[in-house]
Amino acid sequence: MKLSTRPAFTRIELLTVFGLVAVLSAIVLPSVVQSQEEARRNTCKNNLKQLALAIHNYHDVYNSFPPGWVAKNREADSGPWYGWQAAILPYMEQAPLFNNLNLNDYGKTDEKILKTVIPGYRCPSDPMVDLNPLRGKYATSSYSGNAGSQRLPGSVDPLKTQNGLFWWNSNCNFAQVRDGLSNTFLFGERCITSGSGIWLGLTKNRNENDAISDCSHHSRINRSITSFSSNHPEIVYFALCDGSVRPVSEKIDSSDDEKNPDLFQKLADRADGSPIGNF
Repeated sequence: MKLSTRPAFTRIELLTVFGLVAVLSAIVLPSVVQSQEEARRNTCKNNLKQLALAIHNYHDVYNSFPPGWVAKNREADSGPWYGWQAAILPYMEQAPLFNNLNLNDYGKTDEKILKTVIPGYRCPSDPMVDLNPLRGKYATSSYSGNAGSQRLPGSVDPLKTQNGLFWWNSNCNFAQVRDGLSNTFLFGERCITSGSGIWLGLTKNRNENDAISDCSHHSRINRSITSFSSNHPEIVYFALCDGSVRPVSEKIDSSDDEKNPDLFQKLADRADGSPIGNF
């Protein structure tokens, strides 16, 4: 009786197969990664559009943007205080959550409410955990309001220094955005690079960057705790006052000369009167 034999792979054939698999992986994997990042970017852009629409709806009702945060005093350690993202919850399909906030007495709000994760406030590329350990373990937000081109913290009289849209007890409106709605930042991304933020508002008055970020030269994109920041490669998405969403390079032109601001500072200042050129 003759035993049948089956041909086996030679070492050369195996090496050839492994080589082909490696080449295919090198070709396909970057496309998969790119596709995943593109999906995360689209989610982030949609979040920003929904937030901008919510602020426009808020403005229609109150004829102003929501305050950066509402505080009864400017004592540094006073707080926590509710901020602009808490104010627009009813316009983000979060009316039940908003109705459970005690706006007159923060201490009477169930802390579980303040730890509620809101998907629309989270960029999927932001690696910060849902309960921000850097900000009282309140629910994280990946977005931050535009405080303007001046470095935080603001002065005791922020009306003289803050030239953005959000600050302490601010009451800014579209009419004050004299540089044009399509030329002025409304808010932008925050990620773990600058500690992310929280949708609650501020943990304390001294921690203005819990809810707002500045566009000074010191706070260039992805550079400091008070910066706008993103985990998207080389860009940060901003919503402009007209509701549009634009990518902004982390290498955008910036100046440390307050008398001669550059593009980054001009886009943050609502009424500097300077042309911004191509954007």
